Amino acid sequence: MSMDWSKAPEEAEFARIWAEENGPSGVDFYKMDGNGGLLYLDGSSWALAATKPDDPRLIRRPAPWRGEGLPPVGSVQQIETDCRQVTVLAHGVSLGEQVAICQDGNCILMALPKAFRTPEQIATEERNRQIDALEDDILAQQHVSARITAERLHDLGYRKVEGGAA
Repeated sequence: MSMDWSKAPEEAEFARIWAEENGPSGVDFYKMDGNGGLLYLDGSSWALAATKPDDPRLIRRPAPWRGEGLPPVGSVQQIETDCRQVTVLAHGVSLGEQVAICQDGNCILMALPKAFRTPEQIATEERNRQIDALEDDILAQQHVSARITAERLHDLGYRKVEGGAA
């Protein structure tokens, strides 16, 4: 049984899908309580659960995708070619290759594993964007004293992080 983790609370470590015959159905979310037991999401707060961690009906949240193979079903990923966000709906095979079936709004598409940007690629690009912006701010102050440049950078929100490089 698969679970769409994109709709789960961030802290949830497990889910249990349930359905009553000819009645309602739903998903319960759980997390470890730190003492070997479980807590379940009761509205907006966590409460002690009677369910045990070894219950075979529990579905463990998959580990975060690190760029190998296909991203997990239910995860939201960026497609490398145009940086759009897609939700992975399923895995399949097309022309002998593993593909992810994804949804982008009303559009369904197939993507090969190499089409997805890894979390590391996204973090590196964000870091480079921030460094470029800082560099632009510094270069804009070329003909000004170091003190005035430091004051302007401070006013723009730049701060030295404690324990950071000198």
